[in-house]
Amino acid sequence: MAQTIQLALGDGFGIIEVNGLINKAKALNSYVNGKNKYHEQLYTLQATLNPQHLISPLSSDTKTCWNSTYNLLKNLLLLRNAIERLANDLKQSINQQERQDGVKVLELLLLVEEWNSLDELANLLHPFAQTTGYIERN
Repeated sequence: MAQTIQLALGDGFGIIEVNGLINKAKALNSYVNGKNKYHEQLYTLQATLNPQHLISPLSSDTKTCWNSTYNLLKNLLLLRNAIERLANDLKQSINQQERQDGVKVLELLLLVEEWNSLDELANLLHPFAQTTGYIERN
């Protein structure tokens, strides 16, 4: 059953608009996640901006497990404000490399409509994530 859900959702992710949105979200996640020096700063910003949803900064994605894509999207949505703030803070830095990193993050940020679509997609995937988790536990 879990494999059937994996295959069905994998096909759904193949839709051009959905796939493009997921790829854009993954690119943002990958860039920010790859900058270890900003993890603590991102976590601190998130604790300030969204203290009720403390999570470790970002997660990785596994191609064979759609649940990892769902978790990545969900975490990215929770960290949205912190990532936007981090990008703006870095862009204002006196350090040239940090300014460049800030500009890059700003380039990778999703548009408001894309964040809204990402939220809708995560909400759509939520019941499948719950079902898959239940099946995998039993």
